[in-house]
Parts: sequence; C-alpha cells; structure tokens
Amino acid sequence: MRRWAVAFFLAVLAGTVFSAQSQRGQEPFWLMAANGLRNPDDVPLYRQTGMTVLWVTVFYRNDGDLSGYDALLTAADRANLPYIIALDVCPPRSLRPRLRCAPHDADYVAWLRRWLDIVVTHFRTRSNLLGYAVGGAVDESVSYDDAGFALFLQRQYGTLEQLRQTWQLPVQTWQIPQLWALQADDGQSPLRYGRPSLDVALYRWVTLRNLFVLWADELRRRDPQRWLIAGPLTTYRSLAVVPPSYDAIVPYLSPEQAEPDWLTHNCHAVAIARRGGRFRAVPMLTTRLKDGRTVTAETLWRWAVVGAMQGATGFVLSDWSALKENEALRVNVSALAYRLRTEVPADAAPQSQTAILYTPFAEGVLTANGFPLYGFAIAHGNQQAFPLRLGVNEPGSLFWWLRFHPWGTVDSLTPEELTPDFVSRYRMLLAPMPAYLDAPMQMTLANFVQSGGVLVADFGVGAFQSEAPFLAMPRGLWELFGVPLLRQVLFNGQLRTGLTVYAPHALFPDLPAGTELGSPQGSFGIILGFAVGFRAQPWAIALATRTARRALRDSDRSRTVPGPAQIAGLFINPFGRGYALFASTLLWALWSPHDPGFVRFHADLLGRFAPMQVMDLRFPPSAWISPTQRGIWVVNPTAQPMTTRLQVRAPIFYAYNDATVRPLEGVPARQEVSVPLRGGDWVFLRPVAEVAPPTAVQVERLTPEIVTLRLDAPTHTQIALRLITDRYRLSARRHRVTIATPQGTDERTVEPDRWGFVAVDRVPVPSTVTVTPAP
Repeated sequence: MRRWAVAFFLAVLAGTVFSAQSQRGQEPFWLMAANGLRNPDDVPLYRQTGMTVLWVTVFYRNDGDLSGYDALLTAADRANLPYIIALDVCPPRSLRPRLRCAPHDADYVAWLRRWLDIVVTHFRTRSNLLGYAVGGAVDESVSYDDAGFALFLQRQYGTLEQLRQTWQLPVQTWQIPQLWALQADDGQSPLRYGRPSLDVALYRWVTLRNLFVLWADELRRRDPQRWLIAGPLTTYRSLAVVPPSYDAIVPYLSPEQAEPDWLTHNCHAVAIARRGGRFRAVPMLTTRLKDGRTVTAETLWRWAVVGAMQGATGFVLSDWSALKENEALRVNVSALAYRLRTEVPADAAPQSQTAILYTPFAEGVLTANGFPLYGFAIAHGNQQAFPLRLGVNEPGSLFWWLRFHPWGTVDSLTPEELTPDFVSRYRMLLAPMPAYLDAPMQMTLANFVQSGGVLVADFGVGAFQSEAPFLAMPRGLWELFGVPLLRQVLFNGQLRTGLTVYAPHALFPDLPAGTELGSPQGSFGIILGFAVGFRAQPWAIALATRTARRALRDSDRSRTVPGPAQIAGLFINPFGRGYALFASTLLWALWSPHDPGFVRFHADLLGRFAPMQVMDLRFPPSAWISPTQRGIWVVNPTAQPMTTRLQVRAPIFYAYNDATVRPLEGVPARQEVSVPLRGGDWVFLRPVAEVAPPTAVQVERLTPEIVTLRLDAPTHTQIALRLITDRYRLSARRHRVTIATPQGTDERTVEPDRWGFVAVDRVPVPSTVTVTPAP
C-alpha cells in the first residue's frame, strides 16, 4: 500500500478504545445539562429544571488559580449532581502569535502539558467528576499552517525524489505552500484537482485528528478513569475525525452558524456523531440567539426529541441564563426531562438498516464566512486555486433529505467504521464521494456486498488510493463496481443533465425502462464522467457516445468498426448476493425530492430492508419515526393533531402503549399501528403484550398497578396473550386478570411464567382485559 495511504490511520494505534459504561460502571442514563451556570446558589434550581449533569467550562488562567470553581462544585456535590469539566485546550488569543493550536507545534504541546498538569490535578480528586470535555469549536481554531504541511509531506514520502515521482512535479524542497500545491496540479486533472490537492486535504484531515489524539493521550495519562468527551464541535467534519479513544461527542451545529435548520437544529449531526454507535452523542442546543432572544419552549422540545430519535442520549443547553430568566421555559424543560427519563430507555439506539458512508472530503455546505462544514477538499479562504468548489452540496444534501424518511432514519459511518463489526449491522450503504478507501476498507465493502448488501456510490470512489485520481478506481473497487476507468470527465459548474432508465432492474421495481430521473432543467451534472471498459450494466444513462472508429484487419481485408461505448450514468454490478451501484456523476448534489424519480428511487432502496414504514410515503413524511431496539419513536412535527398509521413487519404480534394495533388483511406477519398525536407531540411506543393469533388490540390504561387492553375481532374467537411491559409491576407474586365480555366477567389469578411475564390463555374476543397485582 502506498505510504501516503497508510499514514492517515497510523494515529489509531496511539489510542485505546474506551467504553463509557465500563469506566463508570453505571447503567445508561439521560445526560441533561446546561452551559453557563456560575452561581452555586443556582444549583437547586438547576436540579429542579430536570438537569442531571452540571456542565462547567474552565477557561485558561495564567496564574493557574482555579479555586473560583470550588464553591460551585461543592454545591453540586451536596446536591449529588455529577459534573463535566469542559477544558479550554486551545491557547488564548493573547498567546496565539507564539503558539499554534496544532499537534506539530512543540511550544503548544509544552503549554498544553503544563496547563493539564494544573487543571487535572485540581479536579481529578472529586468523586462526582464524570469526565472532561475538550475541543470546543476546534476546527475554526486549529492551525493548518504551511510548516505543518512540510512535516506532513516528509512523513508521507520520506524523500524528495519520492515526492517528485508521485506528484509528477519538479519540487526541490519540503517547504511547499499549500496554495502552490493546490494550483500546481491544475494540468494533471480534468477537475484541476490532483495528487498535491489531495495531500493538502489529507494533511488537514490528519492534523485535526492528531490534535484529538494528543488531547486524549495527555488526559488519559493524568486521569485514566473519567469520561473523555469531544466537543462542543461546530463542524460535521470534526465529528467525523474524533478517534476511538473518546467516549462521547457533543455536536453543536446551531442553525445560526450551520444550515439554517430551525425545524430540527441540524439533527443529522447526532447521527454523524454516533458513528454507527461507536460514540455516545449528546447535542448542544441553542437556547439564546445572537440577538438576545430566547427560543420558545415548543422549539426546544422539538429539537431535543428529534435529537433523541437520531440516537442522542441527552442534550446540553447552550445558555443556562436563558432558562434562569424564563420560568415557563424551565417548567417545559423539566417536563420534557421527566418524560424522557420515565418513558424512553436511555439505551434506545436507532436500528436503521441503512447508513451513509460519510467521508469528510467533499466540502458540502459553507458557512456565511466560507468555512467548509463537511469536508477538507476545499481550503477555507481560498479564492485563487481552482476549483473553488468540488463536491458542491454533497454530502450535506443526502443527510438533509434522509434525516427523516417514511422508513425511519439513517445512521452514519466514516471510513474508520468500515470494519466487519460495524458494516454487518446494515443492509445498505449510501456513499457520496467516498474518496478515501484503503485496501482493508475495500475488502470490507466487497464482503458486505458479497453477503447480500447494497452499496450505492457516486463520483470520486477511492480517489486517494487511485493511481489516476477521479479517473481510475483501485483494482479492488473496480472489481466491485465493474467500472475500471473514466476515459473523459467533464467539469463545469453550469453542466446539467438528466438520467433515463435504460433497462429494468429488480432493485427498482417502480422505475421501468424509459423513466426520466431528474427535472427537465437537469438534476445531475457539474461533474460528468464517461466510463469505458465496464462490465457492469448501465441502468440509467445521461449521455452515451463512442470512442473514435478503429480499423481491424481480417485475413486479407480490413474494415472500420465503431470504438467502444462511453457512457455517463448509473451502473449496477451484481456481486455475490448483493449489488454495487456506481454513478459517474454527483448523484445527490442537486437531486431532491422535488425532482422526478427521487422518491421512487430511494423508496425502492430504503424500503427493501426496512422493518416498518409510515403509510404516507412522502419525503419528508407527515410524521417522523425512528425504530430502536427498545421501541418506536413517533413524532407529529406539525401544529395540527393527526393519527399516524405505521405498517410494521411483525413475526410476533405486539400491542403497544398509546396505540391501536390490528393485523393487515391478506398480508401475513404485518400489523398496522395507529397512533393519535396532538400537534407537536411525540410518543415512544414499547411492546406491552404479545397477542396470538393476531387480533385488534388497544392499550387503554398502563400504570405500574394496572393494565387494560381492549381486544376486538370481526368474529368471536379466542386468543392467548402475554403481558411483557416493564412499565407494569411484573414483579408481583400473583396477578388478578379480569376479562369483561358482553356475556359477563371472568376473573382469574395468574402466576408469572418462567420468564417473569403474565401469560393468559383462552381469552375470548371481543373483550376488555384488566391486569392488576393480586393481594
């Protein structure tokens, strides 16, 4: 493997994977905190608001005097309130002319070690200390300087001769400005983006990651038992480079700074931070706006709940003073905290069958001041080296449209999660511009597809590992996708085209031949590659041409034949029991649910493996759902009351709290779940009872002391049911079961079965069944 391809993941070896739960030896819990509490007298009010952890930001002090925090932490100790110390580990502005926040700056490393010696020594003896948070807004503070780039190149290539051979440029020194590197390769690539530009992107990627590794190593050396938290992080790409030596990530993608998503507070940041379940994700939510206004209680409720649907196990509110000043907001936050603690298990993780393979390369969305949020491909502030944009809206557009869809949510993996353990949890991977795929990652993807998975990728596959970036795939990938080479690549910001389905395919039963994908104005383009020598099937075609005619000699005569076909479009390659799809364009940069074919294309893919769906198949759906291993989130995001209907694949027929369940006629092993919700409200559906054979059932009452089920059927029948909910006191030694029918009432006394559940046989239907602990 090439040296530059290996170097990125060498830093993984420096850290040890820690489990947050194994460190603290506790059951999962809802972490709810607010930033900015300073007055010890506020601790009781903070507790009353529903907060479970105190978030304390500790700023750097030249004199090292941290005694000003002791009274606050002592008050927290008296309230039995654990706390997280958020450390300032980037040098203050007064020191930055001398110190660069970078792992290659020896002066910075020395400063960091002195500061951690002081701050960790001061706090680590406190028994209620839960952990340390580091790296707040680090992506905007780290120094991606040219001196670090020179060191990176030396470590990557070893000798200038190796650098010259790889870059195909007559470089004479390691001291190469990044701007020069970004411009020097313009003639090597149709994108004006070749090996030197890739090295600039990889340098920034590695620098940020190694900074996290440095912090983790130094903190673990001084206090190995506490949690280590990365955040609050304010770019998606910083979420994607946190090494496994951390336990949790706090994403803070405020709609004031990132995408202006006032509906969900950019909740897909939670999925990106979780990284397929590698990390605990606890988002920071904007509480007070820059203009001084406080967000409404309804908005904060929605943001917290949709974060939990994406897998968050709590939240951190950005400004305690906003709550302290607003009693109504405090009351609502307290009510939300109570509902989450009592109704939703803290370990209820999303169980998506689909993940987005997120490579932090394509720049995606830019902030108002031009900072790339998603990837390192484009240097911040560059207005000279072309291209000024590469991936355009990818991968942000795909996350945006799929954050909620009729089948639930999607997870997110980075290249670091391309291991059998993580990938085996999914049936489908969507990969926008997956530029970094080393040999083990390629093998993992091949095994995933071989075993029946579906992989969809677009332009730029394996560019870092390719001998001809963006034109040829590495061998392991072209064997997987069946497309070895792009002979020609068009790159123009105004280039637009559509796709037309060329041949039907079993993957897309709702898209027959001749179907137009994309709007008449063109939903694909900017980059358009023409594949040659492919063995994959061209499924949807944008443009097709042939190479130059060529002469063939046959015995004593010669003839002229057309050259091989060149096709720009979407290819499907059967591989083992699965399929690998490759689009020679940016598949998701411009295409949206408003354009023809988007909904049907993604419906056929997402619905292929999903265990349930909202019966209203729209993007976005009228109601949002998220299946977990402990139950089902259902949210009404509108202001109007509605009844949400779900179709659930159910080998076991369950009754759910707050819902009416009935079997679907003529469809075996499926049930319809109807959930009435007020505007803006939510429910977490958990199985209450197993019912066999399936019949319509509604949970009318559910408390620790009583459960009431209403059973109905078109004809009189008998069933068996088993009460399994932990929201009822299953621990009682005996249970009284009252069955009311139009003919009378039957009372029975039932002992728990060997699993501790309440099983009742020969239950007549229709009837109402009430279960209470027997005296």
